[in-house]
Amino acid sequence: GKKLVTNPYAEIFDKAVSPEKQGEIDAANRFLGMLVSAHNSGEEYDLRELAHEAEIPYETAQEIATHIQKRLDRYQRPQ
Repeated sequence: GKKLVTNPYAEIFDKAVSPEKQGEIDAANRFLGMLVSAHNSGEEYDLRELAHEAEIPYETAQEIATHIQKRLDRYQRPQ
């Protein structure tokens, strides 16, 4: 018979993540939280300092910040 697939995406998300990779994910999430908080405060922030605090490479911080800024720009109301 035919196998019933209730959630075709489950196997994508159920894969085990190595402790090293999980550490990288946790650090990126920490950085993202700090970045969004800094952005929402309206005050200036130092991306390099946030990256250092979150323990991620500055280049990774730049990539994340650029991606997030593009997303935020979509939702800005016209002046």
